[in-house]
Amino acid sequence: MEKADGEDIDVISYHWENHLLAVNLFHMRGGKVLDRREFFWEDLGEMETAAGFEVGDFFSTLLKQLYLDAHYIPRCIYIPVDFEDREALEVLLSEKRGARVHIDVPQKETSVLSSTSSAPTPVNPTISASVYEATH
Repeated sequence: MEKADGEDIDVISYHWENHLLAVNLFHMRGGKVLDRREFFWEDLGEMETAAGFEVGDFFSTLLKQLYLDAHYIPRCIYIPVDFEDREALEVLLSEKRGARVHIDVPQKETSVLSSTSSAPTPVNPTISASVYEATH
């Protein structure tokens, strides 16, 4: 999943806690953060069940609302979780854009550190600051 510097990428992250949801959308254009949008929800309706928050269903719905009627769709969209119809949405957005669109779920990259090292395990610097999934 190598991406060239200077590409147009959207990065989406979220935090869910106490029935409240915050989503950040970073628009990177030409390799620089051009804009950031914030969204907040207090009532998730059917997306929230006794078992928890239906994260995949939420992101499927959110991406459709954000991009199906958008004037511009970036080549790559990073999301924090996978969802069932991600590949179908990639095809639909690719057709709308006229070029391939990737909806990627970045995975943390780990490296082997010596057992005496107290340094934290590094993660992919492209996504470490922007793709965050709450663990509360």
